[in-house]
Amino acid sequence: MSLISCPGCGLPRAAEDLASLPCPLCGGESVAESPAAVAPPPTVAIPAPPPAGSSRRPLWLAVAALIPIAIGATICLTWPKSEAELVADPPPAKSPIAITTVEVAPPPRLAVAVPPPKPVAVAEPEVAPVPRVASARALEPNPPAEGAVVLNKPDGEYVLPMAGGDELIVLTGEVGTLRIGPVSGRARVDASRLKARVVVVTGRVDGEATLRVRAADRIEFAERVDGAAAVTAEAPGGTVRFATAAARIDGGASVHVRAARAEFVGKVDGGSRLTVDAGDGAVAFGGTDGGGKLGGGARVAVTAKTVDIGCLMAGEANVAVTIVGSGRISHKDLEGGAKLTHRKASATNPDTAVSGGQLRGGATVSKAE
Repeated sequence: MSLISCPGCGLPRAAEDLASLPCPLCGGESVAESPAAVAPPPTVAIPAPPPAGSSRRPLWLAVAALIPIAIGATICLTWPKSEAELVADPPPAKSPIAITTVEVAPPPRLAVAVPPPKPVAVAEPEVAPVPRVASARALEPNPPAEGAVVLNKPDGEYVLPMAGGDELIVLTGEVGTLRIGPVSGRARVDASRLKARVVVVTGRVDGEATLRVRAADRIEFAERVDGAAAVTAEAPGGTVRFATAAARIDGGASVHVRAARAEFVGKVDGGSRLTVDAGDGAVAFGGTDGGGKLGGGARVAVTAKTVDIGCLMAGEANVAVTIVGSGRISHKDLEGGAKLTHRKASATNPDTAVSGGQLRGGATVSKAE
């Protein structure tokens, strides 16, 4: 097959198609040439430019011409501007973003019921009353500034007629015999540091009074100790005696006795409290005539070698005895719920010998474990 160039665009074409079919590239119609007129070997003719008056242009030339134009336009549009150009032609301002403020209501407050604080009870400190010294007629002519009365009568006698109200009387020094009258109200008499051979309490001790006495030989009470009074009587080597039937312990009074021997002729009654420490000495209740009584719910605690209860125990009286050494207990009748308990001061001591009268009305005598 021989090839002949298209006279319009120079496209090599088959000789048989040149006369019958238009050019697929330029669309031009070509005149068939005789294959004999073509000199061998066939050559490809350089396409001649289209005629000046031709209205049709090749399509690929148009596309090829548009490509550099598009590239140049793209470069021009995307090339960054200089600072001067940016100042002269600033970019359009961006639209501000509209921020909408939404007012949010605060959350509702919850009403919490808080209980009011409980009042705290603050205990106010107890202020002791200012002690007053007894009047001059009851004391030595020139009492010390501290309020104590200093006695210097080793063989003599000193009398304290009375004490009452809120009086505070402190006796020190040395005296043969001390005599004390009634002590009442909230008076306080302290003779525990006084060196006395004998102390005799001739008056009642009652109210809320306090009495403390000490003697080498003997302490005697001739009247009752009553009410809420508190008495301490100490004769470590001697005797403490509630010497008469009038010398009773009653009405809730509190009495503490320490002596080698203690005797209680009067009653111990009315819910009073009595503590007796006689060591290896002796304690006796009731007089020689069989008087006296332990009753009225009295609480009695005794430590001694021998204890003689020579009076009736009744009225739910409670007597607890601690026996020192090989001691003993003797008692009269018990009735009305009275209780007598005893124990040994030491486990090595022999058993306590107990002897006594009848037990009636729920009264008991027992050994404490």
